[in-house]
Amino acid sequence: MNAKDGRREFGRMGEEVAARYLEANGYGVLARNYRREGCEVDIICRAPCGCLVFTEVKTRSRGTYGEGFEAVERVKQARIVKVSLSYISEHVAGDCDIRYDVVSVTIGGFENTIEHFVNAFDAC
Repeated sequence: MNAKDGRREFGRMGEEVAARYLEANGYGVLARNYRREGCEVDIICRAPCGCLVFTEVKTRSRGTYGEGFEAVERVKQARIVKVSLSYISEHVAGDCDIRYDVVSVTIGGFENTIEHFVNAFDAC
């Protein structure tokens, strides 16, 4: 396995941890790794309040510099918004409330650390 494959697998582990966390907290996962036009949303889910949530997952190992959520900069946010609009046009009939969350997963040690940033950014 090369370094790129290793990073991809590590990211997938974080996405799995995040999906289990969301489901355990009442979210219904609708799609994972939804891609359109070269962009991707890691997890699309329905929140307990009923709104549609587009979730970016950032995975780090213990001791890695910086928090995962810090990596979701404006360019990445714009890509997620673009993909979300495609998802909505394909899968949602009528109006619905939406939001954009970030789940930061730190893997290592005896347990994983999960931070859920609700409404982390908006579509503006």
